[in-house]
Amino acid sequence: RRLGASALAALAAPSERLEAVAARVSREAAINHNYQREHRYNLWFVVTAASEHDLRGVVAGIERDTGCAVIVLPLEEEYHIDLGFDLGAERRRPACHSAGPAPLPGGACTLPEIERRLATVLQAGLPLVARPYAALGEQAGLAEGMAIELIERWLADGLVRRLGVVVRHHELGLGANAMCVWDIPDEQVADLGRRLAREPAVTLCYRRRRVLLGWPYNLFCMIHGHARDEVLAARDDIAARLGLDAAPHEVLFSCRRF
Repeated sequence: RRLGASALAALAAPSERLEAVAARVSREAAINHNYQREHRYNLWFVVTAASEHDLRGVVAGIERDTGCAVIVLPLEEEYHIDLGFDLGAERRRPACHSAGPAPLPGGACTLPEIERRLATVLQAGLPLVARPYAALGEQAGLAEGMAIELIERWLADGLVRRLGVVVRHHELGLGANAMCVWDIPDEQVADLGRRLAREPAVTLCYRRRRVLLGWPYNLFCMIHGHARDEVLAARDDIAARLGLDAAPHEVLFSCRRF
């Protein structure tokens, strides 16, 4: 949250208006995921803004323009959140760890202005030139060496998790994914979340805030696979071994990515 504020959000769009509502959501620069899922809450998106105030403003604008109430589910604790896929024959998982509770929502970006300028140009990706960090620095008003030094510090501090290639997993054959959720008692969720995160089939795992009377679930994981049956079999096996399904639960497959 040194860079701003973010949250998973969802709404229930009438089926006949789903595409129009999704288009309105996707128009926001603050939106970086936007999926249809099989559920009453059928549109799920991630809002990332410069501050909590700005995030609330984005959500309010979507509600105003679509007439759909939005539930906002901030991250409370992460267990495995660096999404990656093993495209080889075997699944392998690097050692995962919990970074502890997420900080409480704060105000605007706390980076100094000079670092914020570099973060702004870096988010567009590395330019395909011989000296990409010199090009980034020039855009941010920094020398090449200073740009490299700041990015190295961000990587060491965990502000930037990694520099990598964005893989379009649908096009690589990983066409099925399910968001699996449970309503776990608060005193048990951290232990179960860490155990769930160690499962090789789990690609993301975290705790989010409940929205009572609308969304009672606090433990989330994502499972990706080539086919729906494969994902369901992995999910059912994990849930049986960890005893997760003693708690209320749901499985939300994605349908379309907007």
